[in-house]
Amino acid sequence: MALFSVFSKLVLIETAVYSVFYFILTLFLISRKRLLLAYRTGALVWDVGVLILLVILQVLHLYSGVRVHLMETTGPTLSHLIVTGITILPTLYFLFYQTYVIPLDVVLSGVLLFFYSLDGVLTFFFLCRLARSVSFSGETSFYLTSYNEWQSI
Repeated sequence: MALFSVFSKLVLIETAVYSVFYFILTLFLISRKRLLLAYRTGALVWDVGVLILLVILQVLHLYSGVRVHLMETTGPTLSHLIVTGITILPTLYFLFYQTYVIPLDVVLSGVLLFFYSLDGVLTFFFLCRLARSVSFSGETSFYLTSYNEWQSI
């Protein structure tokens, strides 16, 4: 459980660090495309609005991820999984549906989508592991003492 938790924390930290890089570079690319291409004002407002929504969702994603690692219970883990799924949607917008998608946008959004997907898969496996470790009395037991005890769960 400890190795899984460490790897999951590393992915959460890498996602947060890369997200800061992603937001700054995406904002720069949007402003650069505005200067070089015929960017309608409505499309510009929409792209910047989705980017701001992505920043808010990333802060919520980071908060829920830290909460999962502090509490290690099913409630925060499930909420983190839901937030991760919701955070993937604006990333898909920047990958496919942005007004002007250039190859750098595809690479940046693809890497961010990879980090979110990896975090979501790890959270899902962690949630499955938590669900398996819940005893019949409702208490969570992370440290199983014997093989027979493991079989009884």
